[in-house]
Amino acid sequence: MKKIIIACLVSIFLVSCSNPLNKKFDPKTFDTDYEAILKSKKLDKEDEELLAAMALFGNRSSIGKTYKQILKEAKEKEKERKELAEKSAREKAEKEEKINNAITISFYDYYFKPTDVDHLFTSYHVFKYAVQNKTDKEIVGVKFTYTIYNTLGEMIGLSNTVSLTDKRIPPKESIQAETDIAKGRSEKEKDINESNFRNLKFKITIEKIVFADGTQLEN
Repeated sequence: MKKIIIACLVSIFLVSCSNPLNKKFDPKTFDTDYEAILKSKKLDKEDEELLAAMALFGNRSSIGKTYKQILKEAKEKEKERKELAEKSAREKAEKEEKINNAITISFYDYYFKPTDVDHLFTSYHVFKYAVQNKTDKEIVGVKFTYTIYNTLGEMIGLSNTVSLTDKRIPPKESIQAETDIAKGRSEKEKDINESNFRNLKFKITIEKIVFADGTQLEN
């Protein structure tokens, strides 16, 4: 019976010693150790990359720990990172939903404003847009940006931040306003013209809404 127990213990010891993951990290032997880990095929591709990144970039903190310990810590950190990323994505989606439920911005017309005869001012692409307040509160400020795409999905125009603060939008009502982009910002601006306006696609990002009661929605 004793011989069986001893044989089992020896077997466990040998398996443990032969497992490259039980070896302690040393920057001087990492290349050789890592090659042995890869050859052992004890890890999947994701864990192999995770172990390498943790061992190398956490160089000082990894010294004295086995590769198994390093991998365990790396997985815990990766889990925390993913949970934080998922939480941030959920919060961002919730903010966007609240903002999109509060107002709708749509571009409905276009005209070109050429430079004056003395060339004192730049030429502009001018866009007319409407803002619909879908809430029960008066809006006193809206901040947004927009990107313009042609029918091929190519970006042909990018706005600066548009701040609408000179018009109040009553509850459940709409207002009209204008915004512009200086001519000459893109080689593909030829697609921005009066006859082609209906084919343009606008991607609108609403950054902030301010209500008359002082409350705000911010993306």
